[in-house]
Amino acid sequence: MMDNLGFFQGLAQNGYDNFAIQRLQAELTEIKQKGKKLGFTIGFHPIFKHKMCCLEGVVIIVYKERPYNIPVSIWIPAGYPRYPPQVHVVPTSSMILKQGHKYMDPQGVVHHEVLNRWNPQMYGLSTIIQVLEVIFSQEPPVFAKRAEQMPKVSPINQSVSHIKSDVGDDNEQNFQVAASRSQKKSSLKSMVRSKYAGPVASNIPAQLAAPNLHASYQHYPTSPWNTNSMTLTPEELKRRELVEKASERIRVFLATYVQQSRTEIAHLLEQRNQCLAASESIDAEMTSATQEQEETEMEYEQVQTVYDDLSQWLEKEKPRLTEMNLDSFVIFPTKILNKIEKMRAMNAAYQDALCLLDEALQEEVISLEQFLKEVRKISKEQYQLRSVLKELTSNTK
Repeated sequence: MMDNLGFFQGLAQNGYDNFAIQRLQAELTEIKQKGKKLGFTIGFHPIFKHKMCCLEGVVIIVYKERPYNIPVSIWIPAGYPRYPPQVHVVPTSSMILKQGHKYMDPQGVVHHEVLNRWNPQMYGLSTIIQVLEVIFSQEPPVFAKRAEQMPKVSPINQSVSHIKSDVGDDNEQNFQVAASRSQKKSSLKSMVRSKYAGPVASNIPAQLAAPNLHASYQHYPTSPWNTNSMTLTPEELKRRELVEKASERIRVFLATYVQQSRTEIAHLLEQRNQCLAASESIDAEMTSATQEQEETEMEYEQVQTVYDDLSQWLEKEKPRLTEMNLDSFVIFPTKILNKIEKMRAMNAAYQDALCLLDEALQEEVISLEQFLKEVRKISKEQYQLRSVLKELTSNTK
């Protein structure tokens, strides 16, 4: 057993700074004052395989109105309290880890909100112990082995564990987990086969609320970088300075990259919306064009039908049409109307003749004298025709 001074000197040799050592000293005092059955030691981490401070012992829980001792190891990294501890449930030879536990993986590593969202100013080792007592009282992480699973040399009522504390306690402490030997066989069988299906708390208990925890740790320094008790080598100071500069550059780069990415995404979304609007407009125009095409095709079919019928009729009546006078196709109800129509045709012919004479004069085909002579003649006849036509039209009305 090493004394307190030797233990904390060993922590300093294994990379723990003054801030971490001071906090661990204060937390150990608080744990002992609360009567917890845990103590500090230095051992090899089962996963990382290097020396590390460990708070090991048992957490006393109450399940179905009976107390039980749960053996745990709380491994504390050299960066504590900036980095959270790692909690392991360490079953004895008479225990089996409960598979499918809400807060524990199959290897016995505990996962909880306090550890996942670690806040060194709000949480400490006492907080972790209280959380373990609450969650394990609702759902124990271990249960006793069946009789056929127990080693032959070990009785069923064997003690759970012998906890060694390298700081504060020099004597081994034994804690009973299994039922006493005097318990009835049926009760023991029921206890061994119990599946511990009690309710599980999803949040930290009310007694572990942040204000109380924060008040209980006010005597700890708020940050390892602000304490005057730390002794840092020039190499460590240089390393931290380089890390801080690199972190700042990375933060600036990431912030710039995120801003550029957001701008590009916004631009792409705007283009996407424009493309969608254009696509909808094109679809509407295509639908309208398709409808117009269908209507045009129907009209074309109708016109084609009429054209085919007319062509067939003309082909059939071609011999008769060559022999007949086209004027005979127009039939008037009275002779006066027939005469009026003929006079209108003559009037149109006179008008055409005057136009032709004008073109001939412009092209110098005829002389001015001939032009005037013919115009007087046609105008005189046209005047007489129009007078008669006007009189016939008025009488017809």
